[in-house]
Amino acid sequence: MLDQIASSAAAAVLNHMLAREPWARAALAPFAGRSARLQAAPFSVQLAIAADGNFAADAGAPTPVATGYDSDGGVVAFDTLNDAVVGANGTIYATDPGYFAAPIANRIYRITPQGKVVVVEAFEDVPRPNGVALTPDGKGLYIGFSQPAQSTKPFVRKYAVNADGTLGANAKFVDLDMDSQPDGIEVDQGGNVFIATKAGVAVFKSDATKIGVVKVPELPTGMAYGGKDLKTLYITTQGTKIFELTLNVPGIVQ
Repeated sequence: MLDQIASSAAAAVLNHMLAREPWARAALAPFAGRSARLQAAPFSVQLAIAADGNFAADAGAPTPVATGYDSDGGVVAFDTLNDAVVGANGTIYATDPGYFAAPIANRIYRITPQGKVVVVEAFEDVPRPNGVALTPDGKGLYIGFSQPAQSTKPFVRKYAVNADGTLGANAKFVDLDMDSQPDGIEVDQGGNVFIATKAGVAVFKSDATKIGVVKVPELPTGMAYGGKDLKTLYITTQGTKIFELTLNVPGIVQ
């Protein structure tokens, strides 16, 4: 089934990947015909694919939209913002696995177009909410949980997105392997869900049927669609390279 979404070469070996230049350094060689400047310091690199398909990396200092959430004692700073996605109306959904909080706190935030931060969910069992992505119609939100309670498999949950941007009912979308270490999530225009895992990029249909796994030479972490036709999936890793996967179905910009 993988050949329905990936090129025939990818379907043949589940691994149609092209290694690019190492990115953990101050200068990056041309990437797919483009160049970008990257900072070598840990946690300082931001990758993005613009609406025109151009690849962007560390394109300047970002403008903060929010720095924390309101509580009885004032504004509490975010702990470890991990992933975020922006809806068509400007609403931002972000995950915070709380890697450094004491006591540990795991939260999902909704940030309104006006900049108001709402805690959608706070978890006491520390499931480590991680990757996040919207469905093509914007009416559903996928969130991955990489470290749920002991003896519980990592999983992806799907939330309903209401017209005003608030989240409604939710249900488990899919269970993943116990040691899968799920990270970033992306969705293509056909509704197929791509999840970065220890085994590679796992691909599921919108009904949670597993299509296959694309093996990646290094542990994948995050992904973003790019290219003029949005049929290129860029994959970051915990290693030294960024990889690209050529697909038949275009992705969505979110």
